Amino acid sequence: MKVLKICIGTWENASRDSRELSVCRDLGAEIVVLAKGNADDRGREDEVNGYKVMRYTTRPYKKLPVGINRIISIFQWAKYAATLKADVITGHDIGGWTIGWLSKFYSKKKKPVLVYDSHEFELGRNSKRSKIQLGMIKFWEKKCIKKSAFTIVVNDSIADEIVKIYKLKERPVVVRNIPNRWTVDESVCAEKRKELLEMFPEKDDAFLIMYHGAVVPGRDVERVIELVSINPEVKAVILGNCSDEYKKKLTDLVDSFGVNDRVAFHKAVPLVELWKYVGAVNVGMILARATCKNHLYSLPNKLFENIQAGTPVVCPNYPAFKSIVEKYKNGLMCDPEDMNSINECVDKLRTDNKLYNELKDNALKAKEELNWEKERNLLISAYSDLLK
Repeated sequence: MKVLKICIGTWENASRDSRELSVCRDLGAEIVVLAKGNADDRGREDEVNGYKVMRYTTRPYKKLPVGINRIISIFQWAKYAATLKADVITGHDIGGWTIGWLSKFYSKKKKPVLVYDSHEFELGRNSKRSKIQLGMIKFWEKKCIKKSAFTIVVNDSIADEIVKIYKLKERPVVVRNIPNRWTVDESVCAEKRKELLEMFPEKDDAFLIMYHGAVVPGRDVERVIELVSINPEVKAVILGNCSDEYKKKLTDLVDSFGVNDRVAFHKAVPLVELWKYVGAVNVGMILARATCKNHLYSLPNKLFENIQAGTPVVCPNYPAFKSIVEKYKNGLMCDPEDMNSINECVDKLRTDNKLYNELKDNALKAKEELNWEKERNLLISAYSDLLK
């Protein structure tokens, strides 16, 4: 059996996709990934995290406008996907699924089974869409779900919404963005903490907070910088890759607040190294505001990565976060719209050692339950019937 994952992105740091495919591989399937490549790529073979990745351009005709190129490339990708002769195609979000569905029309004999792997709440994304566009997306996503063997979503809040919107009889498979169980060496984290402190002009120990993940607009990294400006007792590390344009906006903000000596930027690190950094700080910060329903229902992997490192979090008081934090008591929830609320949470963790240690201990207990080794069983049940 062959499983093809179609992802219209570059598939460079696809931890969730990789975990999904690891289940298929363990069930005996051959794995191939089709993902975005360079301008001249039309099936160049690459390898990422042990998976064979076939690269294909999204700009087949350089002289044509971007929009026209994208439309043409959808059909070229679909035609190429058919040559890979997969038994199962799992589409990363609605774009990947659509290419998989179109590929069936280029398949002369074998018609692959489709899986819709939705990484976001599609109807609630943080983008401007007209009523007509939303209507079209709603129509197409319903088709995605109906034409798939099963649908995967990232948390129960999104599953509940999708069931209600599309009046589904069968609930999507909920597989959260949970990492593998981390083995954390506290002495290594202590050394990494020293390295992080070396990034600041004053090398003395401090209460370190950190945002880690994609440093992109919409994640409210600005709130972390603003927090530092109103709380002189903390220093912040922003860890992740960032475009030059957005980095300038953030550094300009740092300058305007006058906190150059207490905010440091660090490039993204390999996933296998991440535990050293997350375990080196005092608090993990997750502050994305609910500017759209997708954010309101989000449950990002950074929450679980902080749990695996035993690091308390400050996060929004939104439904999916509440389901974890109220149950496991591994952090404090704030109103991300209110800087005073955010600061109160951070200061409480900074000054109340008893509370801080309790939350840290709770996180270390929670990691034994909230790890991929247990979460993967949900996918094993879903894929077992397809990969017989």
